[in-house]
Amino acid sequence: MRYTHTSDVPLALAVFLASDNYDYNEDPDTISATTLIKPLRQTILSARVPQSMATTPLPAMMKNRIGSAIHDAIERAWKDNHQAAMLALGYPQRVINRIAVTPVTRNWPTTRT
Repeated sequence: MRYTHTSDVPLALAVFLASDNYDYNEDPDTISATTLIKPLRQTILSARVPQSMATTPLPAMMKNRIGSAIHDAIERAWKDNHQAAMLALGYPQRVINRIAVTPVTRNWPTTRT
């Protein structure tokens, strides 16, 4: 990805906006939740433009990166601190003990057509 309008953003913020830590799945048969909520035209056209040719105004990345940062913080809170946080929120230990944050992955059958 190449960015335009980079001089419109202070360097400290620009590095944050230009950093992409998303865990992409390159499997062509996989559709993310984000892709499902995008307009169909955007999904089709983005597949036609090589990533190396795509450009985005850097300031336009603000909502995306803030959303990713909040998502990461929520995920980290549940993985690292949910028991202490739930106790502080007044949940009884019997409820806290029933929460499985990273349950064992199930091998669900898949169908291919």
